[in-house]
Amino acid sequence: MVLNIIFLAVLAIIVLLVLSQLRESRMSVSRMWIIPALMIFLSYGSLTKLPFNSLFNIAILMAALGVGIALGVVREAFKKISVDKAAGEIIVKGTPIGVLIWIGAIVFERYVQDFLKQSKGIVTPQLLPAALLLLSLSAVIARRAYLYRKYRRAET
Repeated sequence: MVLNIIFLAVLAIIVLLVLSQLRESRMSVSRMWIIPALMIFLSYGSLTKLPFNSLFNIAILMAALGVGIALGVVREAFKKISVDKAAGEIIVKGTPIGVLIWIGAIVFERYVQDFLKQSKGIVTPQLLPAALLLLSLSAVIARRAYLYRKYRRAET
């Protein structure tokens, strides 16, 4: 009985998240960098302690950075984006393909997390959280950069 309630609660949250991805939202261009800046500020301590002590760690971190940038750009590329120049806003509306990419990114991140946890001895305990932090942070920054580029192109 309790498991059914938990399952239904999780399912309801997933449905709400998917619906929120499909709705139209407005983003002020003047304030669009607040969240990435806040994320960098809050992550600064972790970012300065990234485990650059081996070539393998550097390769994993650079891969996380690259995958994060790619995920951010691909996610935004599948959204409907329009610009309200008068209000200085970007209007973003998710698409079903964009939602599938979003879900795929979450599953991919979880798969990578499980894979790195299972490779005992190769991956240091600091590497996994650092790689996932770098992946998430680079995805958010890439998404904002993509939107800002679209805004600047519409301005001209």
